[in-house]
Amino acid sequence: MPSGTKIGAASVVPVKGAASFQDPATGDPAIVVQPVAGTFLAFDAICPHAGCSVEYDSGSAVFVCPCHGSQFDGRSGAVTVGPANSGLAKIRVAKGSDGQLYVD
Repeated sequence: MPSGTKIGAASVVPVKGAASFQDPATGDPAIVVQPVAGTFLAFDAICPHAGCSVEYDSGSAVFVCPCHGSQFDGRSGAVTVGPANSGLAKIRVAKGSDGQLYVD
């Protein structure tokens, strides 16, 4: 089993889609995405510009901040459109043999 805290079943994260969870380390809202089958990536969902919660646009595979329009790459969390000047914080995530996702 991976180390860390269980955040839920991997099966609830659709391929090319996302699911929300609360980061156990910070209490912040967070998002886990599955860009391709079996690959899971997680990010803090708080926009570094003004603290709004970002949303995942599965059609374009980007995180979008509804407050000021910042956009972030869906695979790296890097800022692609400002006004944010830094990316989303990555959260280490792993799928366990029990089918659950774990974050550190």
